[in-house]
Amino acid sequence: MNTGMQDAFNLAWKLALVIRNACGEHLLDSYSPERSGVGDEVLKQAGRLTAVATLKNPTLQSIRNLAGHIMFGLSAVQHAFADSMTEVAIGYPNSPLNAHSAHAHGGPKPGERAPIREGEPAVGSGNTPHFALFAEDAPESRSLLSKIFRILVEPSPRKQYAEGGVWVVRPAGYVALAAKHDAWNDVDAYLSRLAKAARRGRPLMASPREKLPCRCSVVRDPWP
Repeated sequence: MNTGMQDAFNLAWKLALVIRNACGEHLLDSYSPERSGVGDEVLKQAGRLTAVATLKNPTLQSIRNLAGHIMFGLSAVQHAFADSMTEVAIGYPNSPLNAHSAHAHGGPKPGERAPIREGEPAVGSGNTPHFALFAEDAPESRSLLSKIFRILVEPSPRKQYAEGGVWVVRPAGYVALAAKHDAWNDVDAYLSRLAKAARRGRPLMASPREKLPCRCSVVRDPWP
């Protein structure tokens, strides 16, 4: 069920942005490479759990039961298992939507789930999906958001995750870009690429210099 819900949400926000002409149709090409891998891993994990649960050897059953009793008594294991089963631990490190900046800093990386902070609405919540900019509330960030990105990005920047950094987070809550606080050209280029795709039907591809792994030629059929 969790897999199906995430499949639907992953596709829904992308369809919404394309329908609103905030992004071009090539945004949809990211669905298959992101979710097909998740589906494959879910099937593998289900097979492993089934194999362990249906052991017939009495000795192996005893070992399984003892190990399970000890391991699942640990809080860290409980949390890790819950995150795995609910699929909140899933990331998209190889997504074609990721922009890998050459500048390293702390905070979440592209493809990782962005932290949800207390009292802050989740990115993408509400009736209209938007990307969100996590950066210092400075003239540079305000100027950037006042450009052509109003339909694509939230109108105001959110507080950055760490000093000296800037992040662009997708409506699904995953980091799309991470850069240093003054790398406004990288942020501008990334958002412009999304917006230009809507106006010109261009693929969401970056130049080799921008180190954005794009696999827009993958099969468009979604994972069932």
